[in-house]
Amino acid sequence: MVSRFDREIYSLEALLKAAYHFLDRAYLHLSKDESNWIVAWTDKEGSSVTSEDFENELISQQLRFKIVTRTADIRKLMLARAFASTMMDVTSNAPKQTTELDEDEEKDIFKGWYDVDH
Repeated sequence: MVSRFDREIYSLEALLKAAYHFLDRAYLHLSKDESNWIVAWTDKEGSSVTSEDFENELISQQLRFKIVTRTADIRKLMLARAFASTMMDVTSNAPKQTTELDEDEEKDIFKGWYDVDH
C-alpha cells in the first residue's frame, strides 16, 4: 500500500513517530517528492495497517509535536523550579530545606550550567 501526505501539514518528526507506531505490524518505506511524504508499506503476516490507520496516527503525532513545541518553555521553567526547590547542601550532603532563594540563587536559577560562574 502507498499513501501520500502533504509536507506542509505534517512534519518529519510526526511522520517518523507515526511510522514507528506501526513497525510491529508492517514493513515501511518512507520517501518524499516536491510536496508530499510518501509512505509505502507491506503488512506483516497476521497484521493489517490501512491508510486510514496511518493517517489517524500521523494526525495524532502532528498534534503532539505542536503541543510539545508550544509548551517547551513552560515545561523547562517547571522543571527548573522543581530542581531549585530540592537543592542539596553540599557541605553536609543533607537536603537543604529552602523556601526562599537568596538574590544570587534567584538570578542564577534559570541560567544554564555553563552560563553561571562556579
